[in-house]
Amino acid sequence: MQPNSSSSTSAASRWRQLSPGLQAMWALWVLLLVLLLATTGLFQLSVRTVQLPITLTAGQSAEITVWRPCSHPSNFALRFARQSGQSRPELGEWLTPAIPPQGVAVPSLAFSKPGEPLKILVETSDQQMPYVAMPASSSNDSTIDRPLTPWTDSARPGEFTWPMVTQARIAQATGPSHYRFTVQEVGPQLRGEQVQLLLLAPLSFKTFQPGYGWLWVLFFWPSFATVLALMGVVLLWLSHRHIQRGKSSKNEQQGA
Repeated sequence: MQPNSSSSTSAASRWRQLSPGLQAMWALWVLLLVLLLATTGLFQLSVRTVQLPITLTAGQSAEITVWRPCSHPSNFALRFARQSGQSRPELGEWLTPAIPPQGVAVPSLAFSKPGEPLKILVETSDQQMPYVAMPASSSNDSTIDRPLTPWTDSARPGEFTWPMVTQARIAQATGPSHYRFTVQEVGPQLRGEQVQLLLLAPLSFKTFQPGYGWLWVLFFWPSFATVLALMGVVLLWLSHRHIQRGKSSKNEQQGA
């Protein structure tokens, strides 16, 4: 306990030797450091896409709790595995949609190759809504993604609600939200397959959900951290020089 007490006393003594200007600069530096750490933590929670494994069998369920700093409409997708170069026509193709000759009750897209049908019920503590899988929209050498969109009983086969309006989606609450996903319908070619259900991040470099725009600048947090570190080094040097000058001046006065 004595070494800790001694170091605390020494630090307090050095602090008192600093000029008011240096003390103010150190206080500002600490404030900026705390602000950067707090906002970077919120940023990391906002850019993280959460993955949940689920088996595509009718009645199969999976649950997860997700924490986000702001409320926003949730976006979901299903990620299917594939081998490099493998074609999976059962997942559909995001081809140029055919425009229905007559308007429908909700905004929609119609696809000639919608893929095997897939319907999942999404539930939270106070909401529930069925979602269906749209055709494959993105892929790489090892995965293929199918976005999920709210299901409507007025939609025809191969027709999907689009664009997804905010009021027609499950909402993520500020803080934690507990989700339960239940497979309701699945096409025969996909039955029994294990996939990753994605809870997409509300913030990315190109897009962000309402309420997350102020966090976008944190994509450059390493630059801010570097500047803050350099400021700290400069303050250490200025503080050391000030204390040394104070000691030299005190010694000269004693010698005189």
